[in-house]
Amino acid sequence: MTPDPARVRAVLETVAEEEIAPYFGRLQGEAVRTKSSPNDLVTIVDEKVEATLRSALVDLAPGSAFIGEEAATANPEIVKGLGGAGRYWVVDPLDGTRNFVRGVEEYGLIVAYV
Repeated sequence: MTPDPARVRAVLETVAEEEIAPYFGRLQGEAVRTKSSPNDLVTIVDEKVEATLRSALVDLAPGSAFIGEEAATANPEIVKGLGGAGRYWVVDPLDGTRNFVRGVEEYGLIVAYV
């Protein structure tokens, strides 16, 4: 089943407005951590947005699978489970996290339905 693009857009706009924008340039301390290097950051926003999108997007396309950057980084084995899924979502909940943390407006939310 192909999800309705208008509904996908509505989900993404809501997440961007309610879960991403309020934290732009405002995260500090334990809300920001490093992953593979000092320049590779992950925040509470990355994790929250990924969790929200996992639920919302799979609901829009029942039977689809979901792979998010943060979950795949923590457990690369989950990618192997995509083979039998048919259709799946690929999500980077906050591309350009370092810019986002620093208040630089070059960041984005990346979503693909494959």
